[in-house]
Amino acid sequence: MGSAHDRSLSSAQNESETCADKKMHGPSGEILKQIVIANIIRQLPEATTDSLLATKMAAISENEARSIATSKEAEGRHLLAVILNMSPYDDGLNMQRAIQVDFVYDHLMFCVKKGFPWKQVCAIVNFARQFLEAVTGRHISEAVVLYQQDITKLQQLVNERNIKMYSDFVFSTFFTHFQLYKFVLTNPRQVIAHNKSLLVYPPVPPHPLAEAKELSIWTYESKISELEKKQDKIQLNRRAEKEELRREAERIKVENKTKLTAMESPLSKETLRQMLKNVMAEYTAATAAVISSDIARMKEDLEIKLEMRSVPRPRSLGQQASGGKGATS
Repeated sequence: MGSAHDRSLSSAQNESETCADKKMHGPSGEILKQIVIANIIRQLPEATTDSLLATKMAAISENEARSIATSKEAEGRHLLAVILNMSPYDDGLNMQRAIQVDFVYDHLMFCVKKGFPWKQVCAIVNFARQFLEAVTGRHISEAVVLYQQDITKLQQLVNERNIKMYSDFVFSTFFTHFQLYKFVLTNPRQVIAHNKSLLVYPPVPPHPLAEAKELSIWTYESKISELEKKQDKIQLNRRAEKEELRREAERIKVENKTKLTAMESPLSKETLRQMLKNVMAEYTAATAAVISSDIARMKEDLEIKLEMRSVPRPRSLGQQASGGKGATS
């Protein structure tokens, strides 16, 4: 019996909440909002200040409110969270806290944009934070009644015109999306965070400004330096090639000497003729390879020098001196 009764009460409460939510969102929502605001205005003269809200209006100062309003949006939200002890404020790691901070920040900026005096801005900011905490998890009808009761207690701090404007803002934003606020603020979100270490190397400190060069000079010297490196690499390759040719000539010389020693005496005229022919052919081939290598080296050197000469030289460096490898700085 008890279980069935509890389910019945829960079902009735859900139906009541759904009905109230539909009224707030349906065609009659605007009429209902105006009626509630009218009731709030009528109750202002009879309102007292003996509430918890009225005794806790020093959470944010006028100077702090100015600093928040004049900061960039992201900086303002973080500053507000620190002032109201709502840190840590992180959109990704604590969604509920972020929504609470955003709620209070939006109410602050609404008052600032509407030109409310700073004293009234602070009063409404403190009210907004405490009101959100008070209605979290409640039925929407309870939240409306609580709002009617507590907003009237701001009459000594906020004038009737601004209370009406603010109430219209609250009903158009918060109460319109009340069920969404309730769901998010009463259902903790599972946080999935990945921590990864990353080694970051700072950039190399720049050279002193006194050592700086004009862009044209730096470009010229960079190209010349690149060509000089190319020239050095070619010369290194040529030296290695020349050394290889020398070793090959030495190998042929030793090989011919070995063949001559191995021949039996006396040697015939035809044998000597063939031997001389082979030696001359090998010597000619080796000499031709050396000459060909020297010609290729000279050609490449001339090409590098022509490339260096073709690089536009800045006037500030003056005329290029004859000789040398390239740039003068």
